Amino acid sequence: MTKKDKIISITLFSILTCILVFLTIFQSQKNNVEVFSKVEVEGNLMLTERDYLLMTGLDNVAISRQLSLRLIKEKFENHPYVESVKLELNADKSVTVQVDEKKIFALLNYDGKNYLVTNSYEILNIENNSLMIDYPVITNATLKEIKINQSVKSEELKISKKIVYTSKNISSDFANNLSEINLRNGNEIIIYLSGLKPVILLGKNDEVKKIYVLYELLKSTENYTSMIKTSDYIDLRYSESLFIGNNQLTGI
Repeated sequence: MTKKDKIISITLFSILTCILVFLTIFQSQKNNVEVFSKVEVEGNLMLTERDYLLMTGLDNVAISRQLSLRLIKEKFENHPYVESVKLELNADKSVTVQVDEKKIFALLNYDGKNYLVTNSYEILNIENNSLMIDYPVITNATLKEIKINQSVKSEELKISKKIVYTSKNISSDFANNLSEINLRNGNEIIIYLSGLKPVILLGKNDEVKKIYVLYELLKSTENYTSMIKTSDYIDLRYSESLFIGNNQLTGI
């Protein structure tokens, strides 16, 4: 074999090797892509299955459309409402997506617009067609700025969360009536209960104790019904006393 023949043989061998490597990689990537009959969503409370599929672009998974399980998982993980995702491939080639949604404890009214606040104090936009957004509204928080899909550090939001979850621990009905937590730009806190005329002057500190005192007061309204119906406020600012009366006496 001449030197020229050797060079040609080596060149051809190198080309064939490159082609084989390319085909191997291509086939490997192809094997990671499948054709699914449909995608189903479970565990969803904040959006319907249809809205989740629309927002992730998976609403019409046709037979001709090729997707990987990893891509489906990433699409759901990137949704702002979703904390984590588990996928299950079924025998009929459908994919079940089990979503674990972020836990919301309140709405935040900021600069004239409402946002969702998660347990980790992440601020989320309210997506169109959102369900279950009947949360107490936090107003007049002293926040310089908020960034969507990011957590904020705020002692006021921590206090608000404490108020909300104390109410939940006492009674779901009581918690459902908590409509607003007015932080009053760092001043003494006022809260409002649906169906109750007087505002609640909560003040600062001992929030848990004061919420329990308020609940016990409202439970025993047989003795106070007339007084509460005609009053403008319930004052819980003082740790050892409470007052029921008219606005001109509150000093707020």
